[in-house]
Amino acid sequence: MSLTSEDLATVLRAAAPLAPDRRQPFIADVIAALQTVPVIGPGTVHRAIVAAQHQHFDPPRFATNLSAPHAGRAYVR
Repeated sequence: MSLTSEDLATVLRAAAPLAPDRRQPFIADVIAALQTVPVIGPGTVHRAIVAAQHQHFDPPRFATNLSAPHAGRAYVR
């Protein structure tokens, strides 16, 4: 299996927002998913990225505080 430079750049851009310790496993999961398809193109790369992001992305948690500005979104640390 070989990725075009554009496909590889897409995977790396998708890994950038992840926590540093989750990037390598994310990339490994994307590559593993791509190895199962006969033809790799932008659509298959996108689908593999979406599936891996569901496993590796940990969204920030927000506390609801309706009295706070901006509709009550406060970051929980």
